[in-house]
Amino acid sequence: GIQRAQLETLEFLVPSVEEQQVMHSRLQTMDSRLSREGANLKKLRDQKGGLMDDLLSGYVRVTSLLGTAKTEGTTRV
Repeated sequence: GIQRAQLETLEFLVPSVEEQQVMHSRLQTMDSRLSREGANLKKLRDQKGGLMDDLLSGYVRVTSLLGTAKTEGTTRV
């Protein structure tokens, strides 16, 4: 392991206060964006679940959606 005497001889570079503030600001911005993206993802997953429930319960007819997809030249999954 590392002995105390060895640690005392090591030198560490520490960013200036200004650079630390810039790093903090950028990390805070990224954290905020991640939070927003996570909330958006949850909303989309909830919406997907609701749509799947509508389709599987028969509330929304699938046959009409299939006809629309064929005329558009795409298939929907």
